[in-house]
Amino acid sequence: LLSRRQRQMCIRDSVYTNLIHSTPQNYHTHTFWEFALIITGKAANVMLGAPRVELTRGDVMIFRPRDCHYIRPLTHQLSYTHRDVYVSDESMRKICDALGTNLYETLRDAPLPSRFRLDEIELINLNNHFNYFLNVGGRNPAADAIHSALTGYMLGLYLKSTSLSEKTMPQWLSNFLFELHDPKVFTLQIPEIIEKSNYCLLYTSPSPRDYAA
Repeated sequence: LLSRRQRQMCIRDSVYTNLIHSTPQNYHTHTFWEFALIITGKAANVMLGAPRVELTRGDVMIFRPRDCHYIRPLTHQLSYTHRDVYVSDESMRKICDALGTNLYETLRDAPLPSRFRLDEIELINLNNHFNYFLNVGGRNPAADAIHSALTGYMLGLYLKSTSLSEKTMPQWLSNFLFELHDPKVFTLQIPEIIEKSNYCLLYTSPSPRDYAA
């Protein structure tokens, strides 16, 4: 999967996943899918014909076989690490099909590589699970099964992140939040503000947090 130059930049060399502290500073593509998880430090993903995307700890990008890019660390290589996870196109299609209709096509046909964030616990757990492959030499059925399960888990986290970001805000809440921009509201008491929504405090309290940052 990796060139000799790329293997020299890996903390360990594996056909499944690698921890990388530096990357080639030139555009390249793959014949497989690649998940890039930022573990420490900051980096920038640079793609032909697309804006540079800055990445920090917890960011994940899903690169397709055709994506021409490189990841440039923005911090010294001794304080920078990202994890690459490699998935064949055949395996990616099978895992996506098991998770949801058109997931493979959604990821493949998106204008840019998909991106999502892991929380601290998710990142630590995933990184620890992928450390299993540090002691795996070549491919074997048990490692293939574990790799597929972890890939499915990552895709599940991607689906969770997209479903949360695509929640449809109810019209009453949209109107209510718009009214909060009225300077007259600043002088009202909380019960008077809530009354504008025509719902009680217990109902309205969680709603803005569910739909708005």
